[in-house]
Amino acid sequence: MQNMLDCKQGDRAKIAKVLAAVKAAVARDEKLLAAVQDGSKKLDDHAKRSASYHAETTDGINELKAKIDALQMNEATIQDQYVYDPYDSDDSDQEASLLGWGSFGSTHRMKGREDGRVCAVKLINIKRAGVGVEKLREEAARLSMLDHPNIVNYFTAYRFKKNRFFAIVMELLKGGSLLERLQRASGPLTSDTGERAAATEKWTTEVASALAHMHEQRMQHRDLHPGNVLFD
Repeated sequence: MQNMLDCKQGDRAKIAKVLAAVKAAVARDEKLLAAVQDGSKKLDDHAKRSASYHAETTDGINELKAKIDALQMNEATIQDQYVYDPYDSDDSDQEASLLGWGSFGSTHRMKGREDGRVCAVKLINIKRAGVGVEKLREEAARLSMLDHPNIVNYFTAYRFKKNRFFAIVMELLKGGSLLERLQRASGPLTSDTGERAAATEKWTTEVASALAHMHEQRMQHRDLHPGNVLFD
């Protein structure tokens, strides 16, 4: 009788051990299943992001191509639409309308013949720029795709003056540049906690926001300095 009880107790111990092993295996399987499900979800999320990025990229490429084609197609009709404002018949450089200049050209104030809109027109010397018209046209199309409250609006582009220049027509801002404000200011712009410091913080935030938007569009400024930060 005692031997039978001992056997039963031994069987119970073995059964308990087996059950414990089964529970442990189930627990491991549940963890493995959870890990697989988590990995599957991450793969699904990645696939969705990849598909979304591909769609956005494809849409962006198609939009860019359409804008480039439109600039090329409409160039002949655009070339005579903008005139220097003011225009000086005695000055081939048109200094009266000059807004600024740089390494590859100058920017002039011009007016549209049809709508009378006054714009800033950047005249890039094609030979001096060292790139083809196709590349300049693509850059103009990319700029026109930017849509941000702190980025100047770009309207159109065309070859100018017997194809010596590539003209980019953009919004005219009349509030001067950050460089001019820095030159007028005395002392650091953040030297106090009043109006000057608040304005500096506002400008910095707006410039950073504009750059972030450009980077989202996979574009870089490459020439950011106080003279290129303009006010309306």
